[in-house]
Amino acid sequence: WKKYQEEAKKEQQLDTKVKESHPVHCPYYGEEKQEGWWLYVSDKRNHMLITAPVQILTLKDEEELTLKFSAPHKPGLYSYTVCLRSDCYVDFDQSKNIRLDVKEAKVIEDHPQWDIPDDEDDKDKDEDTDSDYSTDFDESDED
Repeated sequence: WKKYQEEAKKEQQLDTKVKESHPVHCPYYGEEKQEGWWLYVSDKRNHMLITAPVQILTLKDEEELTLKFSAPHKPGLYSYTVCLRSDCYVDFDQSKNIRLDVKEAKVIEDHPQWDIPDDEDDKDKDEDTDSDYSTDFDESDED
């Protein structure tokens, strides 16, 4: 958990969003505390995190986030849980079960990105006759 918190702090330093949230009443906390949330996707059945927890500190009114993760390798029906946890409030945690129907990936044999005509390769070879290390200085000019 500490590893995820350290990574989140690094990302926060690079983030340009204004970290403005609601102040929280914490009389025993040494300074003013802002409301914070953690969002992640987990697989409760296998006790695994599917995404790394993302800390949300910019929740003034609402925030929209995208959590990206790899699809499972095998096709089938998968049940995950999206968890939203507060780092300030007790019993405010939320979770929502989601089901993903993973299909077999289609094999693409012919992709237009890789269709390069042979005559284009020949043109590139003719243009690249100079070495990468060549200079404007001609050796015959030395004498």
